[in-house]
Amino acid sequence: MSSPRTGLFSAFLAVLVSGASVLASAGYFSSPEDRRFYSSWTAVFLLTVLGCLFSASWLGYLVFLELSTAALFFLTARKEPRTAFRYLTAQLAGAALLLGGIAGAGGGLAFGPVEGDVRLLFILGLGVKTALPGLHFWLPETHGRAPAPVSALLSGVAVKTGAFGILTALGGVPSPGLVAAGAVMALWGALQATLQSDVKRLLAYSTVSQLGYVMASAGAGGAAGAVYHSLAHGLFKGCLFLCAGSLEKSFGTRDLGLLEGRGRELRWTRWLFWLSAAAIMGLPGTVGYGSKIFVKEPLGSWPLAGIALAVANGGTVMSFCKMGYYAFGPGKRSAGGRSVSESGWMVLGMVLLSVPVVVLGLFPGVLGRLLGGGEQELFSAGKLAESLGVFCAGAALFFLFRKRLGTLGELPDADRLTDRLPAFFARAVLPFRRLQGGNLREYLLAAVSAALLLAVLLF
Repeated sequence: MSSPRTGLFSAFLAVLVSGASVLASAGYFSSPEDRRFYSSWTAVFLLTVLGCLFSASWLGYLVFLELSTAALFFLTARKEPRTAFRYLTAQLAGAALLLGGIAGAGGGLAFGPVEGDVRLLFILGLGVKTALPGLHFWLPETHGRAPAPVSALLSGVAVKTGAFGILTALGGVPSPGLVAAGAVMALWGALQATLQSDVKRLLAYSTVSQLGYVMASAGAGGAAGAVYHSLAHGLFKGCLFLCAGSLEKSFGTRDLGLLEGRGRELRWTRWLFWLSAAAIMGLPGTVGYGSKIFVKEPLGSWPLAGIALAVANGGTVMSFCKMGYYAFGPGKRSAGGRSVSESGWMVLGMVLLSVPVVVLGLFPGVLGRLLGGGEQELFSAGKLAESLGVFCAGAALFFLFRKRLGTLGELPDADRLTDRLPAFFARAVLPFRRLQGGNLREYLLAAVSAALLLAVLLF
């Protein structure tokens, strides 16, 4: 169940990621107009997110949530209008489901636990925002194609507002279905991430996987673990998207096959990437280590879900070893010995998110206790061995199969299916379009024939 303290920590995350994104945008965008546009709409986005986190009613939460969607739409549409419209359509569909649930509950429902049959509408509506299985079709393209500072907001903050809503709606009541959905998300996202060659699409699928941890913990009644990992993910994934933006800005590509290790010339980006990668892998000394322990705490009654998350973490290790190897590993240098410089503003944004990744990693129990988690021996031999063992297994598998992973394409997913929908509907309406010949006699004949048929059926 969400609490005022949860809202405060979530607000702190929103402020930090938004601030880092604005700093990074000063180096990412070349045009002063783009920088001003981005900074202004990021401020609007931040204010609407704060409105979500501190709403007194579900209707107020929905209003602020859709205002934040509008802000992200404008931020994305400036460079990627098609992606922005697709994002907006998906989010409005989720909003319609949530509004139906609010209406079914009486309209004036206080922002808190939801009971009865309408809870399903709440979970489905918020599930679109949080990319539950089958409802995630919008996320890979949107997070992958939006400008890097916008992707940091989408992955670091926006999806967390939906997760915050689900936690609130559940009110701490376990949901086996959500545990299963979380396990599927974690596995599917990790698998797809290992198969990507586009840096940002890899990070997008990784977001699906990490949201699976959040949903599994929330479904098991572990609000502390869900919130802890939401905050941790917002920090390290925001930094990772800014690292991807630095690569794209410096080399003009997001394709790992074309980067060929040239990212090692970006000294700060390289080291900040590996720090954030260590965090998402759950290695000791980073915020991801503590958050993943708290996620697993309530999963004792769901051992299969715990195993699924461990396997997914191995997939995460493989995908980030892949990104690190091909983006920052051995390979070519820039043509003609040309030195490549990285933007100081982008580095500053990455550093702003990296500092709490380390600080909270050194004292992992502090945040967990503040969020209501139980006392744990976080650096026990068993927990350290599990973390390092999964890392070694995932890294070994990557180096054994790295050539094979470089040639495999991604598996078909929901976003590819929705890509075909416009063509399907175009073919479906084609017979009706052919009837529109512009001939008045044909229209009259069709109208008379329809009237006669109706008369026969009625009389």
